[in-house]
Amino acid sequence: MQVSYEWLNEFVELAGITPEEIAHNLTMSGLEVEEIEYKKPAFTNIVTAKIIKIDNHPNADKLHLVTLDIGGVEKRVVCGAQNIEIGQIIPYASVGSKVLNRKTGEQFELTPAVIRGVESQGMLCSQDELGLSGLQDEDGILILNRLYDNVELNQPLEKLMNLSDEIIFHTAPTANRGDQMSVIGIARELSALFNRPMKFKKPQIEVNETNDFKVEIKDDEICKFYSVAILKNLETKPSPDFIQRRIIASGMRPINNIVDITNYVMLEYGTPQHAFDYDKLDNYLCVRYAKEGESIVTIDEVERKLTPNQSVVIATKEKPVCIGGVFGGLNSEIDSNSKNIALEAAYFTPHTNRKSARSVGYRSEASSRYEKGIDIEMVTLGLYRSIQLLQKYANAQLVGVSKTGCDKLDDIEITLRNSEIKRILGVEIPQERSIQILQNLGFELLGKNELAAKFKTPSYRMGDVEREIDLIEEI
Repeated sequence: MQVSYEWLNEFVELAGITPEEIAHNLTMSGLEVEEIEYKKPAFTNIVTAKIIKIDNHPNADKLHLVTLDIGGVEKRVVCGAQNIEIGQIIPYASVGSKVLNRKTGEQFELTPAVIRGVESQGMLCSQDELGLSGLQDEDGILILNRLYDNVELNQPLEKLMNLSDEIIFHTAPTANRGDQMSVIGIARELSALFNRPMKFKKPQIEVNETNDFKVEIKDDEICKFYSVAILKNLETKPSPDFIQRRIIASGMRPINNIVDITNYVMLEYGTPQHAFDYDKLDNYLCVRYAKEGESIVTIDEVERKLTPNQSVVIATKEKPVCIGGVFGGLNSEIDSNSKNIALEAAYFTPHTNRKSARSVGYRSEASSRYEKGIDIEMVTLGLYRSIQLLQKYANAQLVGVSKTGCDKLDDIEITLRNSEIKRILGVEIPQERSIQILQNLGFELLGKNELAAKFKTPSYRMGDVEREIDLIEEI
């Protein structure tokens, strides 16, 4: 998993700790950091400018002479893009600025240029030339006033887009640590390693249950908890820049605000979600194994044959609309016309998810988390976080939430003997220090005496901490 220093710092204070110290301590604690990537914007000296005049080039039919207002200073640029109009605010690169070559991806510096006999005082930039993606669907110059309100002229682009130098940790979570497939999970580990408090706050929203949309689990071996939030009248548009930036830093591609928010929360909370187009459903979804002869065309337009007792599907009364916890179906996909969504948040069991993903020959970001084991008690919190972001950035109206199953597993309580710590580790560790370590990692102290202490395993560690030896390993 890739995670940015900035995002981690939102949940645990990292001031005074170098990236190298963070990487070393995470690696020594069991979460290997394979690489520290120092990432900078792919451009330099790009500012905002307004198109105030467009003339035809005297010597070329397909070129224009574009006059720009750069905060009271006018510049004239030769441009061949077909999507420009008077009044647009665009990124402007002057002589000496650095941008990317669209064909090679190599950075180059603008030099004075005469194009077909006319001097060009710089260039207007597309998102590809800036090393950006997913901001607009059309080819041509990036139109900034469609993405941002009240854009000032002659403003540095990195300031407008809130871009800065980024530090990205490339981590390799082990198969038993699903909790480390999230920003919050890694922040929690750092909190324990450096003895700094977590800054996590549960999302606070009002949610009502709805009876207008029914959900059902046909086999609880497949899924322990399934919920769907119904949201209506959403506005589909590009995501806020901070969401796009963090998704890109995590190695994913921004698509639109609805899809991006579900991916953002998956990365942040470790709980995958899936958005269905509500109007393509029939007010009912169930979790079940595939039936004999069923198949589904997934979002990548590939038809996948489903295997009974292996492939897990989410289905309406009539047909499968998703491979549960793995891949969405084309027949319920969110598109540019989608206004209403059914947002799924669920707990698919690790062994059935692994088997289901293998049966269709596909492994996704979602399935890689389910198969390691997600935190069942974070599923609802993750759903609320998505609702919160969709209300803020897509003007979504929440109708209600429909759910079935139980979003809690049976408690695991473990007695830890002081004598066993010394016998296994070969060193004397004071009981209070052992307790402090485990409490920093989220284990609840239930009681103690001079010989032993008793702990409850937090929900996010139930997949790998079940015995006394597991607690000793944590210490």
